[in-house]
Amino acid sequence: MYKHGRPYYFRTRSPLYQWEAKVDFEHLYGRGLVVHNIGGVYQTKGCLTDSDKEKLATLAILQEYVQLKGFQ
Repeated sequence: MYKHGRPYYFRTRSPLYQWEAKVDFEHLYGRGLVVHNIGGVYQTKGCLTDSDKEKLATLAILQEYVQLKGFQ
């Protein structure tokens, strides 16, 4: 992460946030996580791969609250 164009701190990337589906994550610090569909109306909950579903399940356990938004 950078601040004012200079390195500020390091954050490791978790593979839990690298999905095959086109999604965006909104962290509700202390309250959970919202997964937004940015893939359009044709991307439904049913289009999530088994890998994405496993990541979703793991995030639900770690975050205690996960909400999917924009999926049909």
